[in-house]
Amino acid sequence: MVSAHVSGEAGLSNLQLDAAAPVPREAVICGVGARVELGPGKPLLFLVRAAPVGMNLWAGIWSELAQDFSVVAPNLPVDWVDETQDARELFSRYGQLLVSMADELGHPAFHLVGWTGGACIALTMLVEHPDRLASVVLISPPTRTGEHPRIRDLAMRFVDSITGSGDLEHYTWWWLLSSVTQEFADRHFDALQDIVQRRLEADKGRFHPSRVRRWMELQLSDFFHPSELQDNATPVMIVAPAFDGWAPIHTLRRLQSRIPNSSLAAVPRGGNLFLWEDPELFFGACGRFLRAAATGRLLSRDPDRKPALANSHARWPAGSAVVFLHGYLMSPAIWGPCVHRLERAGLPCLAPWQRSHGDRVAPPAGWTLREEARELLEELERREVRQCIVVGHSMGGMIAIELASLLGARLSGLALVATTDAPFEPSQATELQNASAFLPLIWSEETAALYAGSLVGKRHLDAHPNWASLWHEEVRHFDLPGMSNLTQAVVSRGDQRATAGQISAPTWVAHGGADTVFTAAQAEAMAGRLGARLTRYDMAGHCPPLECPAEFAQDCFAFVTRCLERASTSPSIDTDVRCASAAPQA
Repeated sequence: MVSAHVSGEAGLSNLQLDAAAPVPREAVICGVGARVELGPGKPLLFLVRAAPVGMNLWAGIWSELAQDFSVVAPNLPVDWVDETQDARELFSRYGQLLVSMADELGHPAFHLVGWTGGACIALTMLVEHPDRLASVVLISPPTRTGEHPRIRDLAMRFVDSITGSGDLEHYTWWWLLSSVTQEFADRHFDALQDIVQRRLEADKGRFHPSRVRRWMELQLSDFFHPSELQDNATPVMIVAPAFDGWAPIHTLRRLQSRIPNSSLAAVPRGGNLFLWEDPELFFGACGRFLRAAATGRLLSRDPDRKPALANSHARWPAGSAVVFLHGYLMSPAIWGPCVHRLERAGLPCLAPWQRSHGDRVAPPAGWTLREEARELLEELERREVRQCIVVGHSMGGMIAIELASLLGARLSGLALVATTDAPFEPSQATELQNASAFLPLIWSEETAALYAGSLVGKRHLDAHPNWASLWHEEVRHFDLPGMSNLTQAVVSRGDQRATAGQISAPTWVAHGGADTVFTAAQAEAMAGRLGARLTRYDMAGHCPPLECPAEFAQDCFAFVTRCLERASTSPSIDTDVRCASAAPQA
């Protein structure tokens, strides 16, 4: 039960808001009128824009959202627009209001869908209240990122011509007809006429053309700088209709490129009122994102961690450490759960970026994986590491084999994850080399989605709908033109089976059962040749550390512990099957 003032019409009665109420009701929360539909145990979702709730602009998506969220759509106090000349101050004030409303409803964190002016409020909250936001959808934020300054001036002159008469009905007709398709207007003129009347009734004494003009001017101002969001960790979805003149899609592409942890969904038709005209366009663009948000399955990119090789715990041999080497087009972040667990136990870890990845430049032509292994060995010597366990994924596993052979007696254990010691077939090598050469020319959200299907399994992609978009944005900043030299080193490394076979330290092979890059049969054959323990993660694709993080971290910790305690391993294949019965969480 949530305490609030509720009535059929604002101010008629003071009732208690039943959290199990099945239909939207009118409420007063923190002195602000709102339409609400609360459900026990459901996360809170604010729907925010300045247009009055009585216009029913949210009607087409409300019932669907209310299945997963407790939904609140406030009537913003628009008289605040007259009380300041500073857009940031105004949007900050609205943001604080939403935080206070969430507090009154008992939600320390909440989700936010901000539409046009509401999106400006949401952007400000991403800067000022990131700890309160679980996810954000920005619908047509009119930020005009990077636009020619004269265009903003001309936009306001157009607004002046529409609002200058002081006729709210005239302005509303212009707004509606410029925000829906002509086809919709032709077929549903009566619906447009009805919404104009609802707006005039709902905004009586609230919004008037001069206030509308001021509100639009504030939206176009520089109320924040993208650098304020350079460390953003809140999952963000930007939704851009193709023909919104107020928030042009090309400016939103620029905005998305400057906000970490953000995705962009372009709606193929319609203008600013696309979700009122055709709700299916809205759900097609960000329905999966919102469903994942409601069930806690959205991913958030953590700030970069730089594990330090220091302060080894007394239980570990002095000078011991674990080196983690990530694979092609991936990052050290895949080792996060493993590193966190090992460092909590006092064992130092090193998880460097590969060449051409992160901030590292590409290797020169003719460079080899053996050279990278020598550089890693020099780094370990500088850090006075005397006993080392090496864990490598895919391409990182191939480098791990080279490093392991250089370490000799200093190697305590070798883990090979989703990799192979066998040479590439000529056709496969040619295909990989060609794909790498074209990568900088074709990299986009669309090609990223295709690549993602090879690097991770369908289960992971279904469970985390925004992963591919986040990954696309991360890879976009890699040295893509230099990937060709890196790939050449990988495909020309030759046959590593003899090198791997000479390694005497305990070896663990981990592989995804749904891996399409290297098959499970290849992993079993390699484990047999090396006398290694094999763990198969049946529901994972090519990246078990990312797809089965808890299980993999547990297994990795156990392997590292056995190695450093010099426990013996069986020379025969000992197969564990993990994630075999796991299913995506609903």
